[in-house]
Amino acid sequence: MKIAVIGFTGSGKSSLALRLSELLDCPLMHLDKVHFEAQWQRRDRKEAYAEIDRFCDLPSWVIEGNYFSLGMDRRFAEADRILFLNCNRFRCLYQALARAWRYRGKQRDDLAEGCHDRITPSFLAWILFNGRSGKWLAKYRSIGRQYPEKFVTLHTHKEIDAYVRRLENELK
Repeated sequence: MKIAVIGFTGSGKSSLALRLSELLDCPLMHLDKVHFEAQWQRRDRKEAYAEIDRFCDLPSWVIEGNYFSLGMDRRFAEADRILFLNCNRFRCLYQALARAWRYRGKQRDDLAEGCHDRITPSFLAWILFNGRSGKWLAKYRSIGRQYPEKFVTLHTHKEIDAYVRRLENELK
């Protein structure tokens, strides 16, 4: 099975992707690790595309992250499911702040080496406003219209947990 996990910053994409990867016993790709190298330096675009292409060649995978400019067409076309985490902006803010606190001074597995959460005014504005503009919502909706049979929108942790339980039952 191939699953793409997308959604707003702080919505829980990485956590859900890890759960799914473990449940499906398949490899996991965090697009933040592909897009950035150490110290938040952007990776060469050709290298990033090549890495995503190699990963998409695998028989099953979970890919977490938005990066609509990084192999989006192939990712979404090949995915069996596209999970869109459309959580409340204040929940996303809380989760992003809690994550930054939990990992302060530590390396997160879903980020490139030397990349740490930076809670800046622009990051907070991104979570609350800019990352939820009509432009971004239109992108998510467009994906949903393009792939309606495999696009699933999840709004709360309760819905996310219920989805994972349903998937577990499907796999039995």
